[in-house]
Amino acid sequence: MGSVSLASLQRHSGPVYSSHEPLYQHWDEGAARYYKCKQCPPGTHVKSHCNAERMTECSACPEAHYTEYWNYLDECQYCNVFCKEYQYIKHECNTTHNRVCECIKGHHLEFEFCIKHKKCSPGFGLKKLDITLCDEAVFTFITRQKLTSQQLRKLLENLPGKKMNVEHLDWSRRTNMIKIHLLHLLKQWKIENDGADTVKSLLYGLELANIHSVYQKLLRRLHINMPIENTVN
Repeated sequence: MGSVSLASLQRHSGPVYSSHEPLYQHWDEGAARYYKCKQCPPGTHVKSHCNAERMTECSACPEAHYTEYWNYLDECQYCNVFCKEYQYIKHECNTTHNRVCECIKGHHLEFEFCIKHKKCSPGFGLKKLDITLCDEAVFTFITRQKLTSQQLRKLLENLPGKKMNVEHLDWSRRTNMIKIHLLHLLKQWKIENDGADTVKSLLYGLELANIHSVYQKLLRRLHINMPIENTVN
């Protein structure tokens, strides 16, 4: 067998890159084969893929577009974050990052909306909101389920421990506003029932409210194989 030069091997297999450069596979229709191409750095996108003769050609992202990571996108991503009411721009959109918004002073973020802090009555101070990230993740999971107004009311009424007042809620309001109120009430329930097991209590409330689909979803999400008994200590 005749010898094959390194140069001819490189022409056949495509460009050669250093080991630390992120790569991707590109199918070349003309050559009917895959080439390993270098990805484009943040702030750019692929203008033309590599082949046996050339390396990947990258192009800078246009205005109002970005790529945050090494990529092999044909186009940059659009800066699709826009600050809403009671928000300000913390970081403007640039070629490597989307726009970042934050709530103005005296407001906090709940479900993409900035909600004004509640003032304490005279003679009262702020009670510490001792909500763990795990509790908040479970509450957020519940609020994202497509529950009817009647199901939401039943769930809140059937949670064990100190009950939340739900009579004042306007259940005919927009879905996003109902979600915000539900998340706030679930957090408030946890504060008032600090020693309660969050997951067990929610499963208990879901079962009593006959919301079996969400009950089963929560079991699967938390990888619980056996249903929790319908009792709360």
